[in-house]
Amino acid sequence: MPRRYSEPVDDIVSFALAWFLLAIPIGPNAIISIDSSIRYGWPRAVFVPLGIVGAALVYGTLSLTVLAFVLAQMPILFKIAIVLGSIYLFYLGYRILTRPALATADVPPHRSDRQLVVLGFSTSMSNPKAALVYLSVLPGVAHNSTMSPLTIIAITSAIAGFVYCSYSLFANYVRRFVIGSSGRQKFLDGLACLSFWFIAAKNIHDVIKPAVANFYHYFS
Repeated sequence: MPRRYSEPVDDIVSFALAWFLLAIPIGPNAIISIDSSIRYGWPRAVFVPLGIVGAALVYGTLSLTVLAFVLAQMPILFKIAIVLGSIYLFYLGYRILTRPALATADVPPHRSDRQLVVLGFSTSMSNPKAALVYLSVLPGVAHNSTMSPLTIIAITSAIAGFVYCSYSLFANYVRRFVIGSSGRQKFLDGLACLSFWFIAAKNIHDVIKPAVANFYHYFS
């Protein structure tokens, strides 16, 4: 018999609040939202959170369908994805660090709106550890509540859009104090670069450390 779903308001509010608390910590998504808003201004920078929402839709859908099965059968694929995503974060940090400073806020942008969407999407997808959050939360919520998978995915995506648009909007107010000062721009660019590199290095460390421990254990 097909499972019947209902949409109790208390479940929706409780889950939305919990997911909001999971989304607000600073990570690659928040950093790229802030950086893009300072660089391109509002409202163009909103296309970056739009790309992040697209990634949230992908993660949410996969976590409720095939992702758990794939990771259980082939965990090495997840480790490879972490390494490849970390390499992209290293590259993204380098691009931010080496780009020229903007002299004025009216300099024509070198990225199209579509490229900003891709930037947000690729940055979010380059951190596969985010998939662990979806995988550890969403299947349990789907099993223990009467909310439909579509509602769960819609909530996670809407929260992602709200959080990262908020980061972007906040950064837009900071923009006027940054644009025109190459020193301030380079400082923030360096900070963003180091943040990406730290996250990437930690991800690779978490992959390599167990492998090295197993290697020593095997030959000891």
